[in-house]
Amino acid sequence: MKIQGKNALVLGASRGMGRSIARKLASEGMRLFLPWFDWPDSCREMEAEFVEMGAGHVTLEVDLRNPVAIGEMVDRLQVEFGVLHVLVNNVERGGMPIVHGSYSRPVNAEQWQLEMETTLHAKHT
Repeated sequence: MKIQGKNALVLGASRGMGRSIARKLASEGMRLFLPWFDWPDSCREMEAEFVEMGAGHVTLEVDLRNPVAIGEMVDRLQVEFGVLHVLVNNVERGGMPIVHGSYSRPVNAEQWQLEMETTLHAKHT
């Protein structure tokens, strides 16, 4: 399949596996739509990397738990790209329990809820 000049929406591209996928797609000539929600330092790094690559891309802060925000993202994607060819549904917050410690710690209750809302619910909104 020829992907040069096609458009991709890559969720979770600010870090890790999502960034690697976006990097590969950009190297093949795809234009990228890269929503992000938190990890602002990673997002700035992502933006700088794709600018340096000369990759056609748009970044946009989007809370994927919010159906209204998702609708606004889709509207923006249509304005910027017209059509979407590829969706990389790589939304996942990561970090539990490795970064934040045990799920049973009271301090992690809010983080756990955020993990579930993002990882499980956002994909189906």
